[in-house]
Amino acid sequence: MIVPYQYLLASALVATVVNGHGYMTKPNVKFTATAGDPTQYVATIQASASGFKGAFNGKPSDNVADFTKAFGASKYKSLKEYVEDKAKITVTGATLECGSCDPDQTPQPVPKTVEWSHSDSEGFTASHEGPCEVWCDGTRAFQDDNCPAHFTMIPAELPYEQSKCTGASRLTFYWMAMHSDTWQVYVNCAPLEGGQPNDYGSIVTCYPIIAVQSVNGCPINPFQSIDGCPINPFQSIDGCPINPFQSIDGCPINPVGNHRSYNGHKRCI
Repeated sequence: MIVPYQYLLASALVATVVNGHGYMTKPNVKFTATAGDPTQYVATIQASASGFKGAFNGKPSDNVADFTKAFGASKYKSLKEYVEDKAKITVTGATLECGSCDPDQTPQPVPKTVEWSHSDSEGFTASHEGPCEVWCDGTRAFQDDNCPAHFTMIPAELPYEQSKCTGASRLTFYWMAMHSDTWQVYVNCAPLEGGQPNDYGSIVTCYPIIAVQSVNGCPINPFQSIDGCPINPFQSIDGCPINPFQSIDGCPINPVGNHRSYNGHKRCI
């Protein structure tokens, strides 16, 4: 049988976007080289493995209502917590922290609203009802039980608590679409301008301050002494001395004795 070219083309287009239902447009996100379709979900939760009773195979609005009731009576305090516990990654290279987004992209300004788009003519896909959340580092700044039903503008604009993101390193968006009994999990993230770069374990470059004091060649520690010789109880991390008593701007002060020398900056975790 000869299949018309138009049919093949249409089928190919459908295949390329079958999993695609949007991405965060404010703040802007950058996807990794292995992301594939940037609009696709990155993980799933099977209703049968959700930990909640119910078939969850009815209308999207009914599925969401049943989930909201069960979730409210559960041990979980947030969608983020639930996703991190139950979701199974379906996209190579994706994570539940950032999805397929690049966590090391250029930091973005903290936006007035968080925006979600599928295309120029669609924000949330209307049929994909379900809860969503916005987090800034470890603080939840927005939550809604059914984002596609309640935020129908193009793009969808989420009125999150901007003040909770001041000084944060990363903004992360979570959405779970519940139009079938296989729940689709969408995760996007973007680093933020003005955030602390070590919130997620990044390395900070510290320049220890040399406060040279000694008695008879012994470093002074005003807190302890043995046989009249002051002790400096140093600890170190990767060769960067730590003084547990003082610090300036998060960099440890190193009151080393005059028998040591400083050979340039050290890298502190």
